[in-house]
Amino acid sequence: MIEAAKQKAQTTVPTSASMKQKAQTSVPDRETVKEAAVTALPPREILVHGAVIVAVLAIASMTGLGSESSEDDLVNMLQSIGDFISLIILGVAVPNGAYGFLQYMTAGSNVDQDEKGRKRIRNTFIGLAGVAVIQVAVNVFESMIMNAGSGS
Repeated sequence: MIEAAKQKAQTTVPTSASMKQKAQTSVPDRETVKEAAVTALPPREILVHGAVIVAVLAIASMTGLGSESSEDDLVNMLQSIGDFISLIILGVAVPNGAYGFLQYMTAGSNVDQDEKGRKRIRNTFIGLAGVAVIQVAVNVFESMIMNAGSGS
């Protein structure tokens, strides 16, 4: 009878191997989590197209088309939107570039930190080029709108 109780006690006590196996099967691996996160979000193209549609509808609904004052309002709105986007990009890019420069200068022989600093500096220049493209696009649209309004 004592032997039967000892045998029952040994079979009900979990061993470390069975606990490790249970822990490994209950925690998802990193790739599974990444795949779940990526599939949970809508594709980036849908978000971009949605944002463009909302911006166009907002501009169209705020201005009455046809009058000269509406052209001025449209130009002012485009300039303010371009300036706002440029300000946001500059507000992120400049501190990011400064931090990247600091990372690059203090990297020493740490190759990973050196690469991170270079990448941040490169991304800062890409952001600054984006600001320049936005300002040029706003000026081109402004001249197109003003030329179309004066030609009619």
